[in-house]
Amino acid sequence: MDIDSPTDDQSTDELAKLRALLRPPPIPGVQDWGIPAAPTHQPDPKLLEKLALFHSIKRRPANPQHFNDTLMANRDFRNPHIYANLVNWAGVSDERATNFPKELWDPHDVPPEWFADNIAEAQKRKAEKDSASQAPGKRSHINFASSSSSSHPRSGSNQDRHIADSAKKPRYAYYASNSSSSVTRDKGRTRWG
Repeated sequence: MDIDSPTDDQSTDELAKLRALLRPPPIPGVQDWGIPAAPTHQPDPKLLEKLALFHSIKRRPANPQHFNDTLMANRDFRNPHIYANLVNWAGVSDERATNFPKELWDPHDVPPEWFADNIAEAQKRKAEKDSASQAPGKRSHINFASSSSSSHPRSGSNQDRHIADSAKKPRYAYYASNSSSSVTRDKGRTRWG
């Protein structure tokens, strides 16, 4: 037996500790986080038959098929009105329902300016106003931005600045030249002149 391999008891203890760490804290006044207990009655036999059929189709050794793949291959699923059909089939009466209390969020209390047609009208009005204000002869003035001028004059002569600039490192590194290379760099010139 390998000394480093954990025994079954050690792995079970470790798994129990991990489950205890991952278990969310209880909610005060709510039993099992509000999850209902398992039903005591037997499920519908027709439903069990359907599920057994889908499981057998999915686990066929020769040609396994998943329900979702079959659904995606179905021509009726590609119907552009499938959403409306599914909403009607499911019996959803209010598509904008919410689980939040009405005081916190009411999906039916939407300001009119949030609707797409009102937003489009507001954008159209703004565009017309902007184009009318930019029409020839309609401008009363044009705002210019001043250039950035230095208020501090440079100190020192041009020669001092040239010496300071030449002491700086170059902005890019030159290729390392071999001794056999005929290309040399002229120290006084750059490639731009």
